[in-house]
Amino acid sequence: MGGASAPLLWENHMQDKKVWYEPHPVKPERKAELRKRGFQIIDAIFMPEGYENPADDGEPEGAKKATVAELRAALEAKGVEVPEGAKKADLQALLDAVA
Repeated sequence: MGGASAPLLWENHMQDKKVWYEPHPVKPERKAELRKRGFQIIDAIFMPEGYENPADDGEPEGAKKATVAELRAALEAKGVEVPEGAKKADLQALLDAVA
């Protein structure tokens, strides 16, 4: 009786939760920011192919969104080796880590 309904309840709970894929380790400040915005944080290695984290949700007004090319250029300017095939979220996390 209870065994069949438990996974269904868990799935329903997970569908209600907003998910943010972030490269780990996550800095405590970043973790606090994402949790404050209501996200469950999951390591970016588990991000489904083609998925992008939600845009504008909780971003400061007027915040400029960097393109992949801009992120790569900024990382290279700081002397950071950019991994081949890195996703935008990975590049942003690398840039945040060296800023």
